[in-house]
Amino acid sequence: MSTTPNLLAVYKQILRSASRYPSRNREKIYKSIQEEFRENANITDSDKVKKCRELAYQGLSQLRQFDSEAMSKGSEKDGPNWDVHLESNPMPKPPERE
Repeated sequence: MSTTPNLLAVYKQILRSASRYPSRNREKIYKSIQEEFRENANITDSDKVKKCRELAYQGLSQLRQFDSEAMSKGSEKDGPNWDVHLESNPMPKPPERE
């Protein structure tokens, strides 16, 4: 996956949201995200890059549904918005590796 400043920012946001994800497996999820980004760092096929980016944005969106800071938009007085909307296939299978 080609590393652009925008993608690097998304990666950091994903890790930040994963670090706040309410799960006993939080650390394993965090490390899994890091590994997947590292494994896909050298993808050059534009279709695969596009699919990886879409998956990254989708994952960020889903993680943010559980991130109280993102839900309250940084305002503690408003409190989190706990509306969660999941797709029927929330995390599609990642592209095949060569």
